[in-house]
Amino acid sequence: MHPHAAGGHPATRSGRADHARRCAGAGRHRQDDQAAPQSVTQFEAGHRADLVAKESADIAWLTQYLPAQLGDAELEALIREAIAATGAASMKEMGKVMGWLKPKVQGRTDIGALSARIKTTLGG
Repeated sequence: MHPHAAGGHPATRSGRADHARRCAGAGRHRQDDQAAPQSVTQFEAGHRADLVAKESADIAWLTQYLPAQLGDAELEALIREAIAATGAASMKEMGKVMGWLKPKVQGRTDIGALSARIKTTLGG
């Protein structure tokens, strides 16, 4: 489905807000940003300098609008804070920790990797 099909056009105020919610809320742009370097590598292997230049320019443009990624130390501190805040002591309570963390880290870290780190921290 085209991003403009479900809501207003991005050129209008309501359209921009709808478009931003659909794209940013779903983490769509972050996923695009993570896949783009793989595309550049494939285009380089295929000797497609035109596509390498286009994809590299797209990455540079998109990166300036994405939130900064959390570092390992910052992420570890947030995980420990979440465990303390929720009182989680075992893997059975991982959902509480994820629920506490997700709004604070959405778009700034890979949620799958975060889940794995929480499992390790909780002894799972």
